[in-house]
Amino acid sequence: MSIAFIVTLVCLALVAGYAARQMQDIREKDDKIEEQRAEIERMRGKPSVIEEQARVIDTLSEENDDLRIENRDLRQSSANHEANLEMVLDGMESDQSS
Repeated sequence: MSIAFIVTLVCLALVAGYAARQMQDIREKDDKIEEQRAEIERMRGKPSVIEEQARVIDTLSEENDDLRIENRDLRQSSANHEANLEMVLDGMESDQSS
């Protein structure tokens, strides 16, 4: 009885080892497939993550430049408006003092 139990354990160990090896082979094949897919995508000209991020950065830089120009124009308009208001106030003060 104990010999049959030991033989059964050995058979189960062999089957488990074989299954583990098969799983490892499947993982290696999947990794190769993924590498080949990445190579094909690169060859087709599909943008990589780095290229896509560079495009996003360029877009954001352009938007930032546009916002800086708009901000500069708004500051200039505000300064002009403030100067006009000061001129009006000065005119009103000179009219009141006359």
